Amino acid sequence: MSLPSLRLRHFPERGFAVWYAVSAPIAAWMVHLTALAALTAYSYDHRGGTIWMHLVTGITGAATVVAMVLSYLMIRGADATEEDPSRGGRMRFLGELGLLIGVVNLALIVLEEVYLDVLHGRAPHG
Repeated sequence: MSLPSLRLRHFPERGFAVWYAVSAPIAAWMVHLTALAALTAYSYDHRGGTIWMHLVTGITGAATVVAMVLSYLMIRGADATEEDPSRGGRMRFLGELGLLIGVVNLALIVLEEVYLDVLHGRAPHG
């Protein structure tokens, strides 16, 4: 098995790197949202429970940034505009789409982390 080249002009036009660039930010945000919801009760009952929540934020944020870098490489490697019906046009379109998806999902992950920090230390009433 050979690894894809990440040089600007030799980015693979299909395969794992392309799929990761476009879909990983969505999956990372879903994992982040689910993990924070699952760890909320644990963080109220145990000291240091929010550490796990911060760790999940770091991991999912890093996965999203990697996808955004791959999307940027796809844009830089494309030799056509996104409306051009060629390999370069497809790569540029997917790169721009992946970058947009990455920015939106990274913003969601960061906003959930800010929300966690605002609520940190507040015990549930009841």
